[in-house]
Amino acid sequence: MNLRCIFLNCIQRIKYGWQRFILYIDQFKSIAMPQAVASDTQARAAYEKSVQASLAPVVDAARSAFTSCIEHATRFRIDTGETRACQAWIDKNAR
Repeated sequence: MNLRCIFLNCIQRIKYGWQRFILYIDQFKSIAMPQAVASDTQARAAYEKSVQASLAPVVDAARSAFTSCIEHATRFRIDTGETRACQAWIDKNAR
């Protein structure tokens, strides 16, 4: 197996693993907040800030993995659905 095949396999695994994890995060964010929190503007803002702060390290790790995917794909001149998906995620989740 040559280096290109090994790299493509790594990209697929990174993309698959992080995309599944990001899906779980999106599902977590979609959970309805308690009614008492939803009806209070300050409590709602604090709740949303807390959720974002809790998820930030995970999202940063995913961003790092997808950025690495893009950098290596550019370096090795690889353009596949996986590398385009990495770029799409970065574009969608810009800071």
